[in-house]
Amino acid sequence: MKTVLRTFWLLAALVLAGAAGTAVVWVAKGHVGDTEGRIISSLIGIFLSLAAAVAGLQLVELRRLRLLAAVAIAAVPLELAAFIAASWYGEFGDGSNNAVKWFPTGLAWVIASLVVTTLALLVRDRRLLRTLLPATLLVAVAGASVATVMLWTDVDENAWGRALACLAIVMAACWLLAPLVQQLIGPQNSTRT
Repeated sequence: MKTVLRTFWLLAALVLAGAAGTAVVWVAKGHVGDTEGRIISSLIGIFLSLAAAVAGLQLVELRRLRLLAAVAIAAVPLELAAFIAASWYGEFGDGSNNAVKWFPTGLAWVIASLVVTTLALLVRDRRLLRTLLPATLLVAVAGASVATVMLWTDVDENAWGRALACLAIVMAACWLLAPLVQQLIGPQNSTRT
């Protein structure tokens, strides 16, 4: 297992370095046209997807919440595929097509993955892991689901948009509150030594 993780870390580092180098070259080139925009949007997807993978793998290495980590890691190829499909097959403006919807779809799910996995890394108190983490997970998945439904079906955008905004606010508040509450309640019931 350590060899597999080490191989992944190496590949992730190489992809990240390559993506960062590519981004710098294309941005520094000066002109941001259609191709450069597609490269930049692809790189945003690569960075966010790799961040979710790194957070999930860190949970695996710490032997914490391995099922949650496995689900987050398993979602990375799908999230990455959504970003790449939108970046290269999506058309914006008057000639827009459905492929462009894959970017916000991938973004919704990668944000949910990042919020939950990074919260699991931040929180050490068992009480918070049993209460606030599941609540955050529920709200994050609900938010990503609402965003996906809004993007791909014909719904009342006003009502669904308000629901999505409320879910995003609660998700962000849970993510920010957990470390604060952990500091207030002290180090007892910690999952780390």
